[in-house]
Amino acid sequence: MFNRELQWSSIIIATLITFVISVVTNLVMSRRANDVNMSEALKTFDN
Repeated sequence: MFNRELQWSSIIIATLITFVISVVTNLVMSRRANDVNMSEALKTFDN
């Protein structure tokens, strides 16, 4: 049913897809993290 041979192109494509997804996720989350005002965020836990 499935081809059991592992080709180099499959490994390279899987590596590239993983790398691209991680870079895009890192860019999106770093922008959101930079928008958080940390002093205001810490005040919510101060009782």
